[in-house]
Amino acid sequence: MKRLLILATVLTFFFGFTISANATFLTIADMIGDNDGYGYGAGVVGDGDDLPGAPLTWNFDNRSAGEMAATNGAQATDVEDNFDVTFSHTFDMSQFAYLSEAYFTIDISGVQQGVFNGFSHLYFDGVKVLPFEGLQQGAWGSDVLTYQVDLAMLADGALDVYFDNWTDPPNDDHMAIDYTQLDVTGSAVPEPASMLLFGAGLAGLGVYRRTRK
Repeated sequence: MKRLLILATVLTFFFGFTISANATFLTIADMIGDNDGYGYGAGVVGDGDDLPGAPLTWNFDNRSAGEMAATNGAQATDVEDNFDVTFSHTFDMSQFAYLSEAYFTIDISGVQQGVFNGFSHLYFDGVKVLPFEGLQQGAWGSDVLTYQVDLAMLADGALDVYFDNWTDPPNDDHMAIDYTQLDVTGSAVPEPASMLLFGAGLAGLGVYRRTRK
């Protein structure tokens, strides 16, 4: 222990830093869509608020030109319909030494599990998210839901989220999604400058030891 204290003192004196056991943690957030109240505006539909409902019609499409261009019309945000949809969330895995936790958040409306004799499903990389099957919002209900993600699914720096919307004509769930977001937290890979500084500290320690001899 005494030697460790001497090491810390020497590195602080000669190089202006100390070695710490506390890692630097980094969180990366990847959002698809935008938090704008399903295109009605955050002031009209806040997080978790019901949609305006009647006299508005079903199958609304409030996507902005920017959203349409960004997703090429393929991502179902700010649009209500009965189609299935896949969101692909990605992040730069090389920024992490290791991951500590990850969460998926979705602002979703219109899920009526079991009302039309069937259930809509949510999948992470092909694995069913069971709590989603208990969701009962009503036609215009909205919720912000957060689920923990198995870190083993994120080893490739991606998470595929698939919504299987229940459809049995003429009945179905008309889901609407405001946004989805993946938040990944872990220990950050040290920056090259920090590694060089650490190396310089070790070199200084070597000089110190030789001087003592």
